[in-house]
Amino acid sequence: MANAFTRPEIEKIRGRPLESVVVPTRVDNSEITARNKFEAEFNSTVGGAVPAIFRRLKKTFWDLRIPYVPKYGYSEMLAIGAPDKRCGLG
Repeated sequence: MANAFTRPEIEKIRGRPLESVVVPTRVDNSEITARNKFEAEFNSTVGGAVPAIFRRLKKTFWDLRIPYVPKYGYSEMLAIGAPDKRCGLG
């Protein structure tokens, strides 16, 4: 889909290029082998398409990942800033 947004005919209509940001979500750290496989596939698929600012800051789309924490799937709780938050949720 990201490639569709950067087609030359689309850029011509927009009048400028469009940079995409791909955020991996629901990353389950309890299945490390599967997670590592997904990370490798994710990086090989979208890793080369990071905007210039990411390269300057030496960051990747993987750095934006949102972990999956089952506890938060059962209610409408705000996970960010919760007093009992898990590591990696800010």
